[in-house]
Amino acid sequence: MNRLTWAMLIVACMLIGKKVLDSTAPCTTSSDPTKQSQERSETQEGCVTGIMHSSAKVSAIVSSRLVHEGDFIGDVKVVKIDKDRVHFQKLGIEWSQTVQDPPSKRWK
Repeated sequence: MNRLTWAMLIVACMLIGKKVLDSTAPCTTSSDPTKQSQERSETQEGCVTGIMHSSAKVSAIVSSRLVHEGDFIGDVKVVKIDKDRVHFQKLGIEWSQTVQDPPSKRWK
């Protein structure tokens, strides 16, 4: 896949994911209904909002960033991306999160 195809796929996943974020908000920063429009764009550090698989590459959207296996988000390493979860490592401690799980305390 070329970069344009990946970008379109990511945008589509994010648009589809907005309905999920509206109904299940564990990854949003505030539960105040008056701030609902901000919640959609501000996810907590370490929130997994999507996982994408293709024959060429596996990607995930974590903290509003597209990441691949081996990438770092700050000091947290993306170890492995499965169909339903992303495995992370920080300071030798490993954990995994599924899409829309509340971020682990290890992110801090």
